[in-house]
Amino acid sequence: MNRLLVLLFALLLSGCDGDQKQQFVACALEAGQHTSRRDVPANFPPPGSDAVEECMRAHGYELNQDQCPALRDDVIRPDPAALAALGEKLRQAYTDDTEKRLAALAAWRKAEPTCYEPTGWFAKRVLQIQKWRFRSREDAQIELIECAGFQSAMPANLGSAIYEELKRIGTPPVDIQAIPALANAYVSTYTVTKGRGAEVNARWDKGVTAAKKMGEQGDVRGIAKYLKSCTGTFLDAIGG
Repeated sequence: MNRLLVLLFALLLSGCDGDQKQQFVACALEAGQHTSRRDVPANFPPPGSDAVEECMRAHGYELNQDQCPALRDDVIRPDPAALAALGEKLRQAYTDDTEKRLAALAAWRKAEPTCYEPTGWFAKRVLQIQKWRFRSREDAQIELIECAGFQSAMPANLGSAIYEELKRIGTPPVDIQAIPALANAYVSTYTVTKGRGAEVNARWDKGVTAAKKMGEQGDVRGIAKYLKSCTGTFLDAIGG
């Protein structure tokens, strides 16, 4: 009986992602949307994206930008401090350009199958478990870039306290020392070779932002906990 339950659950997990992709293809065909991001400039919205979203929603799927890191709003939102330092005309021009890019980004999310998730509670849980169980080596390598961004922005004045907290929770500081060098190699691989530069930049910036926020709050425990999770990501990235 237990084996049957395990088999049924495995089949459920394997089918969830496939069903979503098949539904997206059906919706894209129905909307007459055959465009990829390589065919249209990123700052222009893809044709038929609204119709695709309506179709997906009608079949039980909704948009969630956290599903697609490369298409998150924070990838192109300007730094408030840098924006404030600009002159009025330049700031207005930069703001207008950002708004156009954000509108285009929102449209591209509608045209990207990975940006959708099921609307039902149970289906959401299945998707979460699926991602946890089947995280690929590439996913871990991309995530390691975020860890390296985090390390690059860690507050120097909290260094000693962070290292002591790492030791306390069973993670010697030496365990995180190799992360930046390895992540740097992945940056080159995914940016140059695999054309995922936007995603690489988004993950790096996400790590930097998280470190700065925790640093401002003096959250030594939070920083140490984050770094500890990065050691698991490191092992997954190298296939350990």
